[in-house]
Amino acid sequence: MRHGLGSGQRCWTIAGAALLWAAAAPLAAAPPHLSIAADGLAEAVGQLSRQTGVEVLIAAAPPAGRYRLRGRLSAGAALRRLVRGRGLIVRSAGPGRYVIAPAPPPPAPPAEPESVTVQARRIDEAERDVPISMTVLGPGLLGERQIRRLDDLAVAVPGLVATSQINGVSPLIAIRGQRRPVGDDLRLPVITYFAGIALPNEGSLIPLYDLASVQVLRGPQGTVFGRNATGGALLLDPAAPGAGDFAELTIGSYRQTILEGGVDLVRGPVLSARLSGQRARRRGFVRDLANDRRLDDVHSDAARLLVDLRAGAALSQRVTIDWLAADEAGVADIVRGVYPNPPAVVTGGTARLPENAPFFDCGTPGCDVDAALADQQARGVRSTRIDVAQRARRRLFGVAADTKAGEGPWRGRLLIGYRQVRADDRHDVDGTPLAIRDFDRSRSRAQTSAEVQLLYRAPSGRLDGVAGAIRLVNAPDGDNVVLTGSTVTPAHPRVLTGRYERLDSRALFGELHWRPFAGRSPRATIGLRRTWDRIADCTIAPPPGAAAGRAACTGTLRIRSAATTWTLGLDARVAGGMAYLTIRRAYRPAGLNTPRLAASLAAYQAYRPETLHDAEIGWKADGAWAGLPYALSASLFTGRYRDIQRAITLPDDFDGDRDPLNDATAIILNAARARVSGAEAAGRVMPAHGLTLSLSGTLAHARYSEFAVPPAYLALVGADPKADRFSYLPRWTLAAGARYETPAGGGTAHASINARAQARIWYGVRRDDDYGIQPSYGVIDAEAGWAAPGGALSIALFARNLLDRTYAIGGGATTPAITTATLIYAAPRTIGLRARRGW
Repeated sequence: MRHGLGSGQRCWTIAGAALLWAAAAPLAAAPPHLSIAADGLAEAVGQLSRQTGVEVLIAAAPPAGRYRLRGRLSAGAALRRLVRGRGLIVRSAGPGRYVIAPAPPPPAPPAEPESVTVQARRIDEAERDVPISMTVLGPGLLGERQIRRLDDLAVAVPGLVATSQINGVSPLIAIRGQRRPVGDDLRLPVITYFAGIALPNEGSLIPLYDLASVQVLRGPQGTVFGRNATGGALLLDPAAPGAGDFAELTIGSYRQTILEGGVDLVRGPVLSARLSGQRARRRGFVRDLANDRRLDDVHSDAARLLVDLRAGAALSQRVTIDWLAADEAGVADIVRGVYPNPPAVVTGGTARLPENAPFFDCGTPGCDVDAALADQQARGVRSTRIDVAQRARRRLFGVAADTKAGEGPWRGRLLIGYRQVRADDRHDVDGTPLAIRDFDRSRSRAQTSAEVQLLYRAPSGRLDGVAGAIRLVNAPDGDNVVLTGSTVTPAHPRVLTGRYERLDSRALFGELHWRPFAGRSPRATIGLRRTWDRIADCTIAPPPGAAAGRAACTGTLRIRSAATTWTLGLDARVAGGMAYLTIRRAYRPAGLNTPRLAASLAAYQAYRPETLHDAEIGWKADGAWAGLPYALSASLFTGRYRDIQRAITLPDDFDGDRDPLNDATAIILNAARARVSGAEAAGRVMPAHGLTLSLSGTLAHARYSEFAVPPAYLALVGADPKADRFSYLPRWTLAAGARYETPAGGGTAHASINARAQARIWYGVRRDDDYGIQPSYGVIDAEAGWAAPGGALSIALFARNLLDRTYAIGGGATTPAITTATLIYAAPRTIGLRARRGW
């Protein structure tokens, strides 16, 4: 047998020998033995030069004193010992040359952290004075944590779950266990606002670039602005003219390339304009072997134009126009398990029923679901084999006009928004090469909104508030069709349907903040909202070969709901901070199940509103203690939910009439009552100049107090539904970070490390189902970089998921009715370089 080194091994051997030689060379000649005794620095340096042969320039007034040194030292080490404690530093000026110069002045003591100004209640106030739990992210933190899309926010916001939905087009956002059911894009528990305008959920997986701030509000919202929300709100504030011109390039793993920039086109007292954009590319990290594609990729282009018009101090208007085009392959649903056949699981294994043989139970991966699962498990989660050539395309266009009028105590505001969404996606939900559950969808929708506000702030500062009204309409703007494949066989083809749903939401709202006594404490809050929601839905299930266009809509279903919601609060200065108590009532409107159900299920065509009563007590403070600047916040909350709208996935032909045209893939029922309670805390401290330590975390506990569904649906919710879990709600989350910065090279160098961990999380809800569970895990991110003064230039190396942990961030199919269980996994370790040039 021939033994030897390959070319690659030879290269590594030569390189290793060169490194060893380089390390050993300085040791070949031991440093000289020095003996220096002088009464001045100049004489001491002269003796050192004669004994070592180096050249030293003294570029400072040498302090008087006696200089003594003896021992075997290098020239550089000897110089540093000579000047130690004398206000001087030593710099190398080349081989055999050194310069002694004055040391830079000591850094100033760390400043106390400043509270960020926010508009969480539509008035400018410091974040520490807002009596609700919230997190604020500035542009620096967004860049350092590589937060580039809406679903990246979870890496920096405790308790926020943000991921892409199974189609890779729309986000799934959950706060305090509140999330939207799959397929429901109109009745959102968490609302995202961009430039003050509420975004539709459909297609709103938007990039985050050139932003002034991101504000995450927890708990019910709606008595000061916008739409009613039971879970919370995300406020995205774009950077305005004057934020500074810049260009930024990021390159990294999986051929990641992100180019961002922003420039002020015009800056004047009357007209200002800013243009910004982002071009993002990344190769997918999951290989689809069957279709020779890579899933979980990024391929998007976005642009924004922001124009400010001012007519004196009393009248201004800001118009924001944004655009996005994304052409991606969508997320990969990785099959995790296969449910047993009935009767082991009453609604499980429908693909393997006798009428579907031999298409899903033949013994080989191409036509057997169990063999497909074994094949996936052998490959791991970074490759898959599916029967659908996936795509996820979206085109977004939006206009937001924000007009402000008045000065002094009374001001008016008018917000007008328009959002157009064009999205189509083809997706394999079951994660196998079998046609068990696939979708091919095309959607075209438009949303318009108009909101008027009247704001008042008394000159005494003891009373302020807002009153307003809003109308929002989200409606079809073209054909909205879906081709559904469910256990497809020659006898059971795919079904084409069209769904044309329209939401018309109107509301009156107002909130007052009153300080009965002079000074800053205490303050009472009272808010009231009345909302009227109307939903009209026409679902078309035409016979094979017929069109499902909007023109064919007949027999539209309609439902109305209305509710009064409110906020009561009290806050006061306590123990150097602000303590507060807030009590709220919120609701999610009624809705419709589609298509028009068979007569046996017609009683469940509609479902009632869901209500929430919420209480939160908290404390916020910032300042300095024993000379250490700090900022702290903590809150306890509890919420009681009634008439919970629970989505239940239905097996094929659940109504038993053998008519696929009236079969729903899922149905929503008012099934339960529950209580969700928990705690949230965050803090940061600066124990030394340049060093910032942060720690944050959440605790949550959720349990159903009642769970009741009609007898026909009992088999679909498991043996003990009252013991089911709240999905997308980890029991605890924890995040810790350290950041250090120091002067270097005429600028500032920094290094940061951030670790986050969370408890086990359920992406399904059934307690007796292990497939939809992600065990507890931890992730570490790190960055090191340098920035020139004033932000003229910065460069940084970063690593996300440094330890290359494999963990799921969302669920695909997590119900026995689909036969398979699938999960969506986070990106592997990514390493990259970010460079930014500012002007």
